[in-house]
Amino acid sequence: NDPLTVSFLSLLESVGFTQHVSGPTRCHNHSLDLDITHRIESHNLIISPQNQTLSEHCLITFELLGVAMDTQERNIKSRCLNPTAIHKFTTLLPNVSFIKTGSVD
Repeated sequence: NDPLTVSFLSLLESVGFTQHVSGPTRCHNHSLDLDITHRIESHNLIISPQNQTLSEHCLITFELLGVAMDTQERNIKSRCLNPTAIHKFTTLLPNVSFIKTGSVD
């Protein structure tokens, strides 16, 4: 019933995500390790006991069921601006003083 936890879970739910871990996953009973999914079912989540020698985190295992890969072909286009293209573009906007050309440190 922690207000921050309630707000976080509400935010996730508002955009269609589900957080499946419901118990502590780290020493001092903190839940820092999450299993968040979107349109995928997560089942058989197990929070294994913590091994202080290996980590302060518990091992979390779970199964993802009903995972279907999207086989739809996607076209991705990108554009790389080189110095010549930048110069041509900035000459079209001669009165814009905040545009600077050159390298970024």
